[in-house]
Amino acid sequence: MKTIKLGIMTLIMIFGVSMAYALNSNYCCVEGEPCSYAPKAWQPMMEMRAVMQSTFHPMLENNLKPARENAALMLEKAKALVAATDRPKNLKGDKKDAEFKDMLAKAEVYANKVAQNATDEEIKIALSDLHGAFAGLVPEKMKEEMHKMDKEKGKTCEH
Repeated sequence: MKTIKLGIMTLIMIFGVSMAYALNSNYCCVEGEPCSYAPKAWQPMMEMRAVMQSTFHPMLENNLKPARENAALMLEKAKALVAATDRPKNLKGDKKDAEFKDMLAKAEVYANKVAQNATDEEIKIALSDLHGAFAGLVPEKMKEEMHKMDKEKGKTCEH
């Protein structure tokens, strides 16, 4: 059973790393600074993304400190994302509403795991699940916009 759990965790981490590179290559938000693409992109999503970056990437390097410290903020940003009334057209509709609710549910699970002082492995799984749900919400065109704007400003992230 332990081998199966380890295998599943490995797959989740591989998926997480590949999603991180797919979504985050060549751009980043620096903590405390507004994202360089915020004016053209949807602000609530960019705020959630900034917290996700500063939380998820350290976890990939087995640094769980940001994951434990940022759980409440991540949940706050997820709630703001779901509650926002200015959602772009490509993020509206029954299917997208369900995806947003799923992402919020995963944010709640993650925050609850941290609040319950769960094991590192449980937190990694919960944060990876949230990351996957969040990454699925970002439309391809918005990803391209973020890449382009940050490249123009010379921003890059080391992964």
